[in-house]
Amino acid sequence: MISPRLKRTFGEILELVDDRRFERVFILLALFLASGAVFPLWRQETGFERDEFRGDPLVQLIWIGMYVILILLVAVRWREVLATALRGKLILLLVGLVCASILWSFAPEVTFRRSVALTMTTLFGAYLATRYSIREQLTMFAGVLGFAGVLSLLFVLAFPQYGLGTGPNEGAWEGIFLQKNVLGRYMAFGAMAFFILAAGRYVNPAAGWAGFVLCGLLVLLSDSTTALLSLLVFAALFAIYVNFRRVVSPSRLIFVLCGLAGTAFAVLLINLSPVLGFFGKSVTLTGRTGLWNVVTTQIGYRPALGYGYGGFWLGEEGPSGRVWRALNWEPTHAHNGFLEIMLGVGVVGLLVFLTGFLFYLLRALVWAHAAGELLSLWPVAFFVSLVLYSSTQSVLMEQNNILWIFYVATALSIPVSLRSPGQPVTLPRWARRSRRVR
Repeated sequence: MISPRLKRTFGEILELVDDRRFERVFILLALFLASGAVFPLWRQETGFERDEFRGDPLVQLIWIGMYVILILLVAVRWREVLATALRGKLILLLVGLVCASILWSFAPEVTFRRSVALTMTTLFGAYLATRYSIREQLTMFAGVLGFAGVLSLLFVLAFPQYGLGTGPNEGAWEGIFLQKNVLGRYMAFGAMAFFILAAGRYVNPAAGWAGFVLCGLLVLLSDSTTALLSLLVFAALFAIYVNFRRVVSPSRLIFVLCGLAGTAFAVLLINLSPVLGFFGKSVTLTGRTGLWNVVTTQIGYRPALGYGYGGFWLGEEGPSGRVWRALNWEPTHAHNGFLEIMLGVGVVGLLVFLTGFLFYLLRALVWAHAAGELLSLWPVAFFVSLVLYSSTQSVLMEQNNILWIFYVATALSIPVSLRSPGQPVTLPRWARRSRRVR
């Protein structure tokens, strides 16, 4: 029996977290933390040596606190969150596979810890989709990344010895992030978000364009090739959206987009050396091609289900030790999102992810064609950019990561029906009540 006093205390806690201002502050703080800004850089500069098997205990403690608050928020309206989550059955299947990978993981304790974190990250995305529209999500996304951009600018000006790259990346801006490509990645996403908000007049135009200019400038200063390419791809998507949305059918629009993507990919393969040379890169993509060859060999040893989520890159003691010994450097991830998925949950996991991704992308394309506002371009731009980044960086299915949060939130927020956007899936019988779920 739960005492009345304990029930009353729990009720008061739920009332506190249900406050709209508390909720917004928590969400913005969690999103900023999930961007990987400031904290990892601070831990590195203070000399903390990370143990891949145990992780960072301070980071784990902070995120446990975040998970507790998130669970309390979900507890207030769990039926609505469940209805939203059920729109993404393929996402749920993927997360289920990640959790099941504990059974065959090389390091079950690591997989358990990280699969719990990915589950909570996915739940965070579902909660965002439940409580906020795509427009509100985009505003929060841009706000968090814009704030990170301002801090990066101030940080480099005040502490250039920490905010600028050294060695091969000397002079490139890193800001409040660990590496120049991380700054470039988030500023590119920020620039796209601010452009849509400003051009569509969803926010004050002056603030929107200022955010766009700041993020675009930081992309250039970061010297990140992938970030610059993503902005060029976004410009092409915007041109296609403006010129073809009203004159072609959804099926033809999809055909045009796929044709353009295929043509661009073929041209890139045929002219890879001069294209990369234009951006000051080698044809080996800074050593990535050698890494991919070795990683592909390791995948071949456990192709179906992989090494378990988070069970590969565990330093010299883990399977990654074979990769380190084959190379002249010590990578901590595959530098490719699709290879990273196969290392964790194999070809089965990759097929589940790709099936879900293509489904949500096609739904986003149909909405972008049919809707009458610029906001509908955001899901397409986000999904395409995410895949572009995944070709050279491991940004898919990362626990406690802002991009996975918004992948889930965006996928679950795309209108199922243009006549009744956001219509919830029917709840299981055990979760129903007489009142209608909103």
